[in-house]
Amino acid sequence: MRRAIGFFALLAVFCCSGCRSLLGQVNTASLSGLVADSSGSAMAGIHVKSLNRSTGYSREVVTDRSGYYTLSNMPIGSYTVAVEGDGFVETDESVELNVGSKARRDFTLRIKTLQQVIHVREHDSAGLSADDASLSTVVDQNTIANTPLYLRNWDDLLRTVAGVQISRYTEQAGSSAPGRTGDFNVNGVHSLQNNFILDGIDNNTFSENVQELSTEAAHPSVDVIQQFNIITNPYSSEYGRSPGAVVSINTKGGTDDVHGVVYEYIRNSFFDANDFFSNRYGLPRPENNHNQFGASIGGPVRHDRLFYFFNYEGTRIREGVSRTSTVPLPNERVGDFSPATAAAVGVTYPAIVDPATGQPFPDNQIPRSDLDPAIQTILSLFPLPNVPHPQGQNDLNNYARNALTTDDDDSYDARVDWIPSPNNVIFGRYNYSNRNRIVPGYLGGLADGATNSAWGHLFLRSNSFVVGWTHVFGSSVVNDLRLGFIRDHAVSEQLPFSLPQTADQYISGIPDVPANGGGLPLIKFSSAYAFIGSPIYLPKQQTPQQFQYNDTLVISRGKHNLKFGVAASAPMRNIFQDEAAVRGSLDFESTFTHFAYADGLLGLVNQVQLTNSDVVDQRLWIAAGFVQDDWRVLPQLTLNLGLRYEFSAPPVEGRNRIANFDPAGNGSLIFAQPGSRASRALIDPSTMNFGPRIGFAYSPGAHTVLRGGYGIYYTSVERIGSEDELALNPPFLVNRQVTATAGTPALVAKDGFPENFLDPSAIDYSNLQGFHIRAVSQHAPSPTVQQWSIGLQDEFADHWTAQLDYVGTKSTHLDLIYNYNQPFIAGNKSTGIVPYPDFGYVEYTAPVGYGNYNGLQASLSRRTQSGLTLRAAFTYSRSLDDTPEELEESSGGAPNGRDLSTWYGPSDFNVPLRASANFIYELPFGHGKTMLQHGPLSWLLGGFRTSGVYTFYNGIPYQVNAGSALSDSIDPDGMATDVPNLIGKPHTVGSVDCWFYASQNQACRSDAHNLADSYSLPNPGSIGDLGRNTMRGPHTNVFDAALLREIPLDRANMEFRWEVFNVANTPLFGPPNSDFSSGVAGQITSLSGDQRTMQFALRLSF
Repeated sequence: MRRAIGFFALLAVFCCSGCRSLLGQVNTASLSGLVADSSGSAMAGIHVKSLNRSTGYSREVVTDRSGYYTLSNMPIGSYTVAVEGDGFVETDESVELNVGSKARRDFTLRIKTLQQVIHVREHDSAGLSADDASLSTVVDQNTIANTPLYLRNWDDLLRTVAGVQISRYTEQAGSSAPGRTGDFNVNGVHSLQNNFILDGIDNNTFSENVQELSTEAAHPSVDVIQQFNIITNPYSSEYGRSPGAVVSINTKGGTDDVHGVVYEYIRNSFFDANDFFSNRYGLPRPENNHNQFGASIGGPVRHDRLFYFFNYEGTRIREGVSRTSTVPLPNERVGDFSPATAAAVGVTYPAIVDPATGQPFPDNQIPRSDLDPAIQTILSLFPLPNVPHPQGQNDLNNYARNALTTDDDDSYDARVDWIPSPNNVIFGRYNYSNRNRIVPGYLGGLADGATNSAWGHLFLRSNSFVVGWTHVFGSSVVNDLRLGFIRDHAVSEQLPFSLPQTADQYISGIPDVPANGGGLPLIKFSSAYAFIGSPIYLPKQQTPQQFQYNDTLVISRGKHNLKFGVAASAPMRNIFQDEAAVRGSLDFESTFTHFAYADGLLGLVNQVQLTNSDVVDQRLWIAAGFVQDDWRVLPQLTLNLGLRYEFSAPPVEGRNRIANFDPAGNGSLIFAQPGSRASRALIDPSTMNFGPRIGFAYSPGAHTVLRGGYGIYYTSVERIGSEDELALNPPFLVNRQVTATAGTPALVAKDGFPENFLDPSAIDYSNLQGFHIRAVSQHAPSPTVQQWSIGLQDEFADHWTAQLDYVGTKSTHLDLIYNYNQPFIAGNKSTGIVPYPDFGYVEYTAPVGYGNYNGLQASLSRRTQSGLTLRAAFTYSRSLDDTPEELEESSGGAPNGRDLSTWYGPSDFNVPLRASANFIYELPFGHGKTMLQHGPLSWLLGGFRTSGVYTFYNGIPYQVNAGSALSDSIDPDGMATDVPNLIGKPHTVGSVDCWFYASQNQACRSDAHNLADSYSLPNPGSIGDLGRNTMRGPHTNVFDAALLREIPLDRANMEFRWEVFNVANTPLFGPPNSDFSSGVAGQITSLSGDQRTMQFALRLSF
């Protein structure tokens, strides 16, 4: 801690001293260059004037003795830059300054012979980064406004950037993160480690589980965004907080002219195609009715001085989604597994063993008198199967429906810009959104059938506010201040929350707490069969809020630009409720009868969980400082040299209600004490997060730039769920998790939970076997990523820019969650002996993960010329790690949590090949165009534009596993993933019914009868030898297109849009069933994207 305080004190002295510094321009831009005469000699004392053509804002600087000028912290926009000196011809040029850019414009002045001014069109090298080693892509307003965007989410455009792996937004269950925005991976870095900036302030959520369905605190409408910049390798030390990409967004402001727009976007299922599974099961086309409407207006309050901008947008969505699941057959609900019934229903059942005698039940039927009445009541809530399987296997994936999601959102944005003088620029912006969302389960009604806590009824509110003041002290001295505040409030409830039926009516002993609402416990019959009930992590809520302070000083002179800056987010507070199983959960396996349904019918629970309700008051803070030198060693060579320091205080609980696990000796719980941060957080603060940055940009010619760089980055805040929250430990939170042992069930369903099951006063701290303990390594360094790259930019022909880069990253100290009390593994077999016999499940977070990435990234872009704008991106890469992606579908935990060597393999997001292309083209017809400029055809065919986005990428990896029963045999608490043995070459058959070959899947035997199994299941308690993520799911191949028509009106303009998403109606499939113990291993039952969808819009602008 003393090191951190000392560094910030030293940095403050630098910022307040007279040394030259340049502000970190996270949402502004800089323009610099060299002014020389015709002989190439540098010219001092030359006036360089900039004028913003929209707002009239102007600034003037003078070149120094080296001939250099710098315009720092300029508001982004279109400028005219004029250069003049006594006896020389005045030269002006149009320059576009983009968010976060370091633009370079050199000028050569000629001796004046006549009164003349030289006008230069936009610089030929506008697409090059001659002074910046960072890899970035600016998405401008033209691209945002004219490209078809699914649900009008601006982050849909991230798929056009090299190095970015993002799946399109969808509500379909086969997506890795359905319903979430801002979810993408860059250069092998996990998706929760990107950094969002909105108008210069931190725009990242810090809720512990991304309950807001976005890693962005505010997600403004596309009609609010002026442009955004995604920096995939940010070598400037001004960027930090997270090691992934930086996405810096600038919102629109008013101008000297009044501008406004009124719009509505409409979708109707009448114009859509039916989805693959609805067609297959004979279901009607799912409903798909969207209305998105809004208006914005901006203009001057006082010409050239004071401006306003306001936007409202409403969204109303009613969309059907495909749900395919398993429900018990009628005979399975009453215990009839007899040979005659099995033959009639086309299912093979094992011999059902009577646990009381150890012998099979007569005729493989369970007597009705033995059936558990509690489970009988629950089974009656399942719907009946409605999907026949002609090839058999009628007991699996036998129920399908189109369920209706609803999503209503209202968002408001307001901004004021004030330019009281050329030396002062002040703005304020406020964003508010109110979202109400319903995502149904597989079964519906009281049965629900959902395990994902992002489903259910969600109430989402967000607030974001920022004030910025840029003050120019002189031509080389600028100060910039940002004050910000963000607050989110998210409440999630299971869909049966408001129903009168409560969990205690079905399983006795579950507390009837009104705040927990109605609905069933979550009940699972093995991973291979049916489940019923609602997600165990519902209901839940989060209210994170933070204040932000950023201030920097700017002094620029000569070849050196030194940047100093400090930032703080404090206080940061999150009041949340996020505990598992307040309504209980019961898992049935084949533990007692050799069949999960039979275990359930007898009420013999393999694992049970129940928790009391608790609210956590979490508090933390973050501070950072940086120093950066952009040194123009030569006119052709710039070095970017920087150092960043970050300190993130480990979270504490407002009432000191925190406990951690101490692994010393026999293990024990330690509790927070008043005093230092470490004694309150029970984690040592990480005080050595120094991140050096180095980069270079070399221009061997006017149209070529060679760039490279290296940097070290840290993760300041993890958001991996409740797993690492030390406040969720006894006695504050009593999370009981009991597993069956030695023939004794964890619970008999009809008997329910004991009366004192959750009584904190009954806890014996010398015997915590039945408790779920959350623990974090007390001496944990921050997750760290090293990044490096080298590449070439080249401009050729006219308006074309090509870029080729090699990018590498190395990730260390990644947070990995595993069961610290997993039974010891010896010779790939479980010994059954746990290291801490007095404890049960110890969910441990430790910085032991590792990963690396190597990628070749290429892009080709054409700036607008002759009406055509084009960009293409290509990535060929490989990402390896041993750390599963959190809060998404993943490979699961390593079979042996203490040995990660077997789990080092392709990352959960490893996609080797990805290509994209997008274009905007104005048809050459009509007034002012090259063809049909006059007459009726000019009116009929004029004003048309077309645009489109094409995306292709390989399938997402998936992990073939040995099923939940075998996984439980090596880790009874369910954190480890057992895998099969590899006995042959794996076969990808490639059909929906048999994606990979598994002989127990009857469709595989029919479709690929000449193949044999590549895997075999290990014995219980043994670990197979299959590696991680060795198979790959279906690829994505999708094209979206739009046709736009502008009709000029008197002092206004009307635009009609027709947008088609997934033009070819290519099915976008989710991953296959990867449980090799299942009879439908290899079968695909979900979608990862939507069918062909059309959208129509009308926009009136003035």
